[in-house]
Amino acid sequence: MSYILTIEEGASFLHIRVSGENSPETVQLYLGEVYTICSQRGFSSVLIEENLSGPSLSPADIYKIISKASSQTSPILNRIAYVDTNTEHLPSIGALGEAVARDRGANVKVFHEIGEAVNWLMAEKDQFR
Repeated sequence: MSYILTIEEGASFLHIRVSGENSPETVQLYLGEVYTICSQRGFSSVLIEENLSGPSLSPADIYKIISKASSQTSPILNRIAYVDTNTEHLPSIGALGEAVARDRGANVKVFHEIGEAVNWLMAEKDQFR
């Protein structure tokens, strides 16, 4: 249940990298920490680059974790870009997490590449100028 977060502040969003072991507890804990960090630093947009080792979480675990986390994002987090860099993880799990989050009103988008996620966050920022 251990993980390491690294944080890079950009002009308009935080880039948070998380590494460690993939477990429901780890994901739940780091998502709570991401929310706290964004709140403390005044960022409403975040790029989460996840590289957790181990197999994909179950759909039931994803549903529970994302349902709870999504209800806690507003009003602090308006845009969340997510990239899972572990190629062993099933893409369908990320898609499920995105769908569950969006159903609960969170503006989350899953990407396969960091550059795509950055472009989305920057395009969203430009729309609100």
